[in-house]
Amino acid sequence: MAIWLVPGNSAAQAAPALQDDAVQAISRLVEEMVEPGQPGAGVGIVLGGDVVFSHYAGLANLDTPTPIDASTRFNIASVAKQYTALMVLELAQSGRVDLSQDFRTYLPGVMEGIDPPISVGQLINHTSGIRDVYDLYFITNATWYETDFDNRTALTLLNRQVALNFEPGTDYRYSNSNYILLAELVSAVVDEPFHVYATRFLSERGLGDSSIRRRYGVVIPRLARAYGNYGSGWLEDADIANTQGDGFMYASLPDLLRWETQIWGADRSLPDDLIEMSQRPIEGLSNPAYGYGLEFGFYRGARTVFHEGATGSYNTHVLRFPDFQASIVVVSNNRNISAVALAVRTADLAFDNVFTDAATYPAGPDVISDIGSLDGFLGLYELDSGTFVRLVSRDGDLFREIEWREPVRLIPEADNLYHYETNPDLRLTLTQSAEGRRGFALYAPSQSPQFAQQVPPTPDEETYPASIEGRYFNAETETEIILQHTADGEYVMVKNDRPRTLQLVGRDYLTWNDYRIRVVRDGRGLSTGLTVDRNRVRNLDFPRQD
Repeated sequence: MAIWLVPGNSAAQAAPALQDDAVQAISRLVEEMVEPGQPGAGVGIVLGGDVVFSHYAGLANLDTPTPIDASTRFNIASVAKQYTALMVLELAQSGRVDLSQDFRTYLPGVMEGIDPPISVGQLINHTSGIRDVYDLYFITNATWYETDFDNRTALTLLNRQVALNFEPGTDYRYSNSNYILLAELVSAVVDEPFHVYATRFLSERGLGDSSIRRRYGVVIPRLARAYGNYGSGWLEDADIANTQGDGFMYASLPDLLRWETQIWGADRSLPDDLIEMSQRPIEGLSNPAYGYGLEFGFYRGARTVFHEGATGSYNTHVLRFPDFQASIVVVSNNRNISAVALAVRTADLAFDNVFTDAATYPAGPDVISDIGSLDGFLGLYELDSGTFVRLVSRDGDLFREIEWREPVRLIPEADNLYHYETNPDLRLTLTQSAEGRRGFALYAPSQSPQFAQQVPPTPDEETYPASIEGRYFNAETETEIILQHTADGEYVMVKNDRPRTLQLVGRDYLTWNDYRIRVVRDGRGLSTGLTVDRNRVRNLDFPRQD
C-alpha cells in the first residue's frame, strides 16, 4: 500500500521551480490547441502554495465573440465532486454525519426497494453498487441533455430501483447517483437547499466566483458556453440538465487555483487535518483508488491525485502531484480539446526534470501457468473495459485483432508469455480458472494489469436464433425490449418503440454500442429473461413477458 504524505509533510520534495522555457512552451501548447475563433481553454499551475502560471486562449462565446479570461466561468462537471465530498467530510468532523451509517439514516424513504445497508462512505468512494442515473435514463431512450433532468427526477428513477450493480462494499463502479444522493443528504442535514448551502460553503473557502446552479435557466455571469465540432461546424451544447452534487458547479480558473493553493498549505479556510484527510483514500473502505471525490494513481513514477470532469462539451481536469506539492488545472468549453491530455502534456513540460519514469506496475505475471495446447484459447475475448479482442493463429503465429485496428503479432518470450511486436513492454499471458474459464492478462510497467474473459462461441443449432426472440420488460426503468432475429448473427432490438441492430457475439450474448445483453435461461434451456449492462449499469433484469 502506498503511504500518502499529507500536503504539508516535510518528507515531500520541495516544489520545483517553473523554468522560463517551460512557461513559454506551455503557453505555445495552449495556443496551438486553440485555433483563432474557436472555443478554448485555460491552464493554471500551482507550486508549493503559489499560483505560478495561468494562460487563456480561445472564445467563451462564439456569437459575441468574447475571449476567455480570468473572469470566465465554466461548468466544471465532475470536478465538483471533491467539493461535495468536502462538505460531507466537514459535517462528519462536526459530528452531524456518520460516514459508517446507512445514508438513509439521513434520507428516510429513499431507495426503499434496496435491502442491504449502504454507508455514506460507500457513496463517497463509489463502492455503493448504486446504478448511474444517466445510464438508467439512456436505457429508457430519454436523452439527459435534452431534458430538464434534476435531482428530483433522478430520485424518482432511483426510488424505482430494486437491485444494485453489486453488493455494497464488494466492488467499485463510478456512479453519479452517489453524489446526487450526497447532495440531498447535505441538504437534509443542514435543512437548507443544497445550492444555497454549497454556494455559501464555496464562498467561505475563498471561491467567491463559484456557485451551484439552482435550476436550468438561471443566468450565470460571464459563463463560457460549450461547443462541439462534429465535422460540419460548431454546435452549442444544450445545457438543460441540472443535477446537483455530481456536477453543475460553475467556477473560474482563479477560484479553482485558489483552492489548490490551500491544498498545499497557503491561507487555509478549513482545519489542516480536514484538508489533509480529504486528499487521502477513505480509511476502512474497500477501494483505495478513489477517496473524497478524488482518484489516486501514478504518472512517470510520481504519485497523483486527480479527477476529470466532462459534461457535454465542458471538460475540466485537476492533476495534483503530492510528492512535490504541485497542481495543474485545465478548464475548457471545447469538446475537441481533451482537458486530460492538455494537463498531462503541461505536466511533461513543467516537471520533466522531476519525474523519475520509474516503473509503477508489474511488467509481467508472478507465475506463468502451463495451459497445454493453444487451440482452445483462440477466439473472441472481452476486456474488463468492454473492448473485444480476438486471438487468431496465422501461419503458426499468434495475433491480436481489434476491430478498426491493425492486427498485431504476439512474440513468444517463454511458454505462455508473449509481448506485442509493436510494443515489447506490453506482455500477454493466457489464463484458465479452476472451472475451466479461459482468459488472458495484459501487463505493462505504465498501466495497471488488464484482464479479459473468453466469450463462448455461438451455437450452430438451427433452432437457436428463435430461442432468443421475445418481449422483455424492466419495471425499474419502465422499458420494454423486443428481440427479433433478422439474419445470421443479427437481431433487431426494439426498445421503447425505437429499433436498433444487435450483433450476436457469442452464446446468449448480444451487443450494440455500449449495450451488453445476456440471455437468461432456466434449467430446461428456455429463455426466461435478459440482463442488460450499459456502462455504469450492470445486471438490469428484463423478465420475459411472452
